[in-house]
Amino acid sequence: MAVLYSNMRKYYSAICWNSFTARIRSKSVFIYRPLLVKNLCFSQSAGNRNFSSSSETTRVTSEEKEFYNWFGGLIDGDGCFLVSKEGYCSCEITLHEKELLALLKVKKYVGGSLGYRVGAKAVRLRLHNEKVVKPLLYAINGRILTAKRQKQFVKVCNKLEIPILQPIIRPDLKNAWLSGFIDAEGSFNIKDSYQPVFTLGQKDSSILNEINGTGLGYVVYDKSWNGWVWAVTSVEELHLLLDYFAYFPLKTPKSNEARFFKKFLLYKSRKYHLDPVHLKKVKSLILAHFRRKKI
Repeated sequence: MAVLYSNMRKYYSAICWNSFTARIRSKSVFIYRPLLVKNLCFSQSAGNRNFSSSSETTRVTSEEKEFYNWFGGLIDGDGCFLVSKEGYCSCEITLHEKELLALLKVKKYVGGSLGYRVGAKAVRLRLHNEKVVKPLLYAINGRILTAKRQKQFVKVCNKLEIPILQPIIRPDLKNAWLSGFIDAEGSFNIKDSYQPVFTLGQKDSSILNEINGTGLGYVVYDKSWNGWVWAVTSVEELHLLLDYFAYFPLKTPKSNEARFFKKFLLYKSRKYHLDPVHLKKVKSLILAHFRRKKI
């Protein structure tokens, strides 16, 4: 069933898999896109999840898998797994308060309790009831990819006697994990001379080196904070990254940043930044949605 992307929200009955190839640095990058409902099935009750392969549930199964791929990336970036002194296991995700809506949707999907952090402009989703934690751990098993979070995940799974799977996905452009990780850690900025740049920063370069295997961007050391940055600065590669978001959407306000980032790239391709008549429009866009940053 082929449908225009602009009308995608109106269709709920089928999956259509498309693929495209982009050649970067003499390599091919394949991105596969399911034409699914734009917003996932957050309305289902928490814990009522399965990965049945029957014809009646094929669409839901695909959506669920990509939701948990995305959620694994979000936890890798802004989450943690904990075992308390009393032996209770929990999973927590903390985001900025402006990202409350995203956590509300996640809560509706996986359960847990949501509350503001005292003394900080942050909100936390906490799953600490074993009846909620255990199904989540099974669902994201094999979808936690950073070394730090994997150690926490192993500790919690061992406590609850859950067999640990090897990673079943990679941080590439074929699934939603990277979208979730970017929702947690990504940054859209405009450098001096109106140079667009997307960055991901981490203290440990291991996961960034894996992400660099997508063929997009490069990894560089940033001595200002003793960390590592995956940066995408090529206009061609930035467009490919934005195409990836069309396939595996961001779910936090960063989705708005990506939308305006695409608009900025259009302005720059028309050389508005060099035209005094249109320069005010470019500056207004930058001031409203981005900040300038050197890397």
